[in-house]
Amino acid sequence: LTMEGKTEILSKATGGAAEATANASALASATSYGIFAGGASNIITTLTGATTITSTAIGGNAMAETTAEADAYAIGIRASGTTTLDGSITITAASIGGTATSTAKDASTKAATTGLNTDGVGCITTLNGVTNIVAESTGGSFNGDIDSSGIATSTGIYTAGRATTILNNDLTITSNATGLGGASYPTTEAYGITSSSGGSTTLNGTTRIYVNANGKSADSVAYGIYSFYQSSGKSSMVEVKGDLYIEAQASAQGERAAYSLAAVIGGKILVNQTGGKTIQLTGDLGNYQSEIKVKLDNADSFLNGLVDNTDGTIDLNLSNGGSWRPTGDGA
Repeated sequence: LTMEGKTEILSKATGGAAEATANASALASATSYGIFAGGASNIITTLTGATTITSTAIGGNAMAETTAEADAYAIGIRASGTTTLDGSITITAASIGGTATSTAKDASTKAATTGLNTDGVGCITTLNGVTNIVAESTGGSFNGDIDSSGIATSTGIYTAGRATTILNNDLTITSNATGLGGASYPTTEAYGITSSSGGSTTLNGTTRIYVNANGKSADSVAYGIYSFYQSSGKSSMVEVKGDLYIEAQASAQGERAAYSLAAVIGGKILVNQTGGKTIQLTGDLGNYQSEIKVKLDNADSFLNGLVDNTDGTIDLNLSNGGSWRPTGDGA
């Protein structure tokens, strides 16, 4: 797939109405992709000009005696193989869960949004232009048994399966998730950048990440950068070589946590290891059996948040006026 010059893509999916009786399920979910280039490592996707992508998914209305689903999934770009974007790129992706009612079992109105998803062994996505990603998700309303939920998950950039994402210019991510939760799946989650299962993300320009998770009556957690799990001995990694600004916020009637950086079971996050960049982190550092290294080496750099480390390594290097301000509720 090759697109030259200015490109504008608008994708929208809306679930319909589904009603089932007896033991049948009712499905009224919706999935939207701006660009889908997934499923094979030999796919080549090249966009040379300024690109604007809007992807929206809205769940429908489902009613059943057993399972009723009115979920919504919105993805800006699903990439595999080799993907290169040379111009500026703006991705706006939004998912809104529908309405689901089950008289005897489960009702689901999940909302899940991802701006850019690269997944697959050896797959590489390179963004050379200024990039702006907005990912928003809103869980829908539900009425069902204990496994019912209206959770919401939003992610700016997701790299997995030993794939690689490289950003060579400035990046701004805004990720907002608002969910109702449920008894078995209570957590609303907002992510800026995630690397998992051996995925690798490198940030060479100035990066700004704003994440906000609102769990309403449920729990919520926000992650600026999140790295978790190894794959075939390869750690999932996010490396930040440019300036970095992160603001992570979480609100809920239940439990809540906001992390600027978090790594779990084989994750690795490296920030400003060669020095000289401005790093401003609002939100805790969380580490479990992983590694986080952060260098704050000028007076404009700081960490506002607590440090929570279990069976791993957190190296917080302060010099030349860089500061750690241990504030907040903790993780």
